[in-house]
Amino acid sequence: QTQITGITNNQNKIVEQLTGQLADQSLSVDSKLQLIGSSLDELTINQIKKIKDQIATQTSDITELKDQIKTLQDQTKSIIDFQLAFNLDKVIIKDALGNISLLDGKITAKDIEVLNKIKATDIEATNSLKGKNIELSSDVSGTSLIKAGELESVKILTTEAKVKMKIYITPMNNTFNQVLYVNEVIEGDSFKVKINSIVAEDIEFNWLIVK
Repeated sequence: QTQITGITNNQNKIVEQLTGQLADQSLSVDSKLQLIGSSLDELTINQIKKIKDQIATQTSDITELKDQIKTLQDQTKSIIDFQLAFNLDKVIIKDALGNISLLDGKITAKDIEVLNKIKATDIEATNSLKGKNIELSSDVSGTSLIKAGELESVKILTTEAKVKMKIYITPMNNTFNQVLYVNEVIEGDSFKVKINSIVAEDIEFNWLIVK
């Protein structure tokens, strides 16, 4: 558009200049042709110069743009290299309290030593699980009793009740020749510990569920 505007302006100037000169009856046809030729040469020279100037400017802009692209490529490569060197999926994060998070990762080691507590939703051991104390929740262990002269069974409420589960009953006192056994298991609700005859004294016992 700039180039077209420049050509139009120059053409208008030439027309204005030639209008008076070409109307001069004292000039010969050859002189008028020379005037037209000179005007066309001037127009061509001016337009070529402008085009060259524009090309030079565009060349400079392109060179600057290439330099900017090269800089952006270098910066992008640096970011990618940093991401590869510090893969955030494998980063160990430690907060101000010393707590460590592996995000979604896991720990694999020959030996792991914990000075205080291990807290986990599930713990799976291939061989053995050793320790001085193993604390169990009230859902899988507890203490109860069958009252003297009143009951032949007692109901144990626990959501861990399953038909095929293993329940261990350990009497804590004299059972008076009665055998304590598990009876009436209700899935996810309860089970009963029963004896066959009413006894004269309370029978206290511990119970333990092992899946």
